[in-house]
Amino acid sequence: MDSTQCQVIGSLAMLSTEVSVLLLTYLTLEKYICIVYPFHYLTPGWRRTLSILLGIWVFGFIVAFLPLACKGLFRNFYGTNGVCFPLHSEQPETPWAHVYSIVIFLGLNLVAFLIIVFSYASMFYNIQRTGTQTTKYSNHIKKEVTIAKRFFSIVITDSLCWIPIFILKILSLLQVEIPGKEKLPT
Repeated sequence: MDSTQCQVIGSLAMLSTEVSVLLLTYLTLEKYICIVYPFHYLTPGWRRTLSILLGIWVFGFIVAFLPLACKGLFRNFYGTNGVCFPLHSEQPETPWAHVYSIVIFLGLNLVAFLIIVFSYASMFYNIQRTGTQTTKYSNHIKKEVTIAKRFFSIVITDSLCWIPIFILKILSLLQVEIPGKEKLPT
């Protein structure tokens, strides 16, 4: 768990999860704006989209590799458990690593999850409430709704994967004993 391989794999896992969460949040907000505010033409141009995507990746790299760059503050951040991912600590962490893990998993990711849930709930409520009454924008709204429904299936499956992570991190904070494998009576 102290190996370089564990540290690199853990940071790559953190990079992929954080970029994934931020990309889903960004794409959800894009769909939200297109559906809830179709008459405002708030869709960003390719330059703004490219800069936002670049910003997401840069932020993801910073979040993932900061523990490796600041070993004095984080020590063995990715090697605290057998999967090289800082969710549930079996070894004592530094206060910095503990707070960092909480901020990422219960701060950033939980806020992103709530934004996604609120955005889709609001989108579908807005669709039900207003319908596609305007003929000029009817086709545009129908296309956006179709895309949003497809994208929702991706988001809901991702969300279902993140719920156990939130629960595991909360249990870790509450210092709940998570038992190992027990033998069943034969």
